[in-house]
Amino acid sequence: MAPFVVGCIAQIPIGVLNKFLVEALDLYNELALGNEDGLVIVEADDNYEGAYKWSDQASVPPLDESFRPHITTSIEDAAGRYPGGPYRAVLNQQSLADESAVLVAREPGGEVTDTARVTFELTLVVLVALEVGTIGLSEIRRIGESQGGVYGRPTQEPKKGEPAPLKRLGG
Repeated sequence: MAPFVVGCIAQIPIGVLNKFLVEALDLYNELALGNEDGLVIVEADDNYEGAYKWSDQASVPPLDESFRPHITTSIEDAAGRYPGGPYRAVLNQQSLADESAVLVAREPGGEVTDTARVTFELTLVVLVALEVGTIGLSEIRRIGESQGGVYGRPTQEPKKGEPAPLKRLGG
């Protein structure tokens, strides 16, 4: 299986890219040793303005300090611009604040059909689950919404003296 594409729509520092790769790969390897799935962060091509270097080899941390991710303008642009399968991850400004990635499902022509936000750690595990059809992005998004907007992030328990969280009643 080819690595899953990771696009960036914000300037992501090399330290954050390395943290993303390490967390995603560590959990994945813990659960599925020996498999060859991975993540390929699309690299900018310094020789041509706006161009990118394509690789079908997974990005391996630590990335060199000279590595520069290719920056696109939107999730839709990152979904449609690069070759690869129907599922990919996108890092954006929010990724810097909460260490999460946007997972994207797309049509063969590149049109975005669904998105969901997941923690860095769960990115590769969920992409593989989507690829083999064991879960859908709409289900991931619904679970994430119940966890404060990011799948895999435990809900915050109230501290003593703070109001208890609202409970969802019914279906």
